[in-house]
Amino acid sequence: MEPLSTGRALMVAHCVCLFWSVFVVTQNVGLTNDPYLEMKRTFGGPWKYLTFLNQSLQIVLFVICVIHDVIYICNPTRRKGLPVHIVNVRDWMFSVLVFPIGTFVVFTFWIFYAFDRKFIFNRELDGTSPSWINHFIHTTILPLLVIELIICPHKYPSRKKGVLGLSIFASIYIIWILWINYTSGIWAYPLLENLNKSGLVVFFTSSYFGIVGFYFLGAWLTKLIWDSENQNKTTERSRKVEEYKKLKCNYECVVLID
Repeated sequence: MEPLSTGRALMVAHCVCLFWSVFVVTQNVGLTNDPYLEMKRTFGGPWKYLTFLNQSLQIVLFVICVIHDVIYICNPTRRKGLPVHIVNVRDWMFSVLVFPIGTFVVFTFWIFYAFDRKFIFNRELDGTSPSWINHFIHTTILPLLVIELIICPHKYPSRKKGVLGLSIFASIYIIWILWINYTSGIWAYPLLENLNKSGLVVFFTSSYFGIVGFYFLGAWLTKLIWDSENQNKTTERSRKVEEYKKLKCNYECVVLID
């Protein structure tokens, strides 16, 4: 079967993912009764929230995917030029940033939500923020990542380069959070208000190793899915070659007998 990454179906899937990502961000930003509205208007705006940053990265990723798909389908003469560079950017963004950050956001939010939701989303906010918005922002991230993981192979960078890129992003975000607190006296998340300096060190360190762990999870899943797919194709190709050799040999034997 022809890989989905070379067909029109992939472009349709990426357009759907892009539409959904944009829709979620617009619903998040446009919610007038958002309980965090005042917090979003403070220093850093919504950009101090990792969830919002991840949603923005997803939009950029799917825009790149759609651009590549359109060029690949509509302009075959440029398949070995611009799309190659776009694929490199797409693969790097997905593997180093979007997948580990997205999975980290989903699992971290719901783990804290199940353990003690006051650290992440107080009960009194249920009356002002619809539950569907909460799921749109913190749940539907994962299905989009799984779809992209399954329908399109991504080439991961070397382990050193991948972890380095993710570490740079994580370090910048931690510095950004600390700077916001230093300049404005506010924390982006209620949990951080209850931690002392030692607790902050433990929390940021464990979060860093957690997000790196999700990076390795994405690399493992990609290898599991696409290496097995390639192995199946290689096995099928080898089987057809062997059948062809047998038929050719039988034909030659018949000719010699005649």
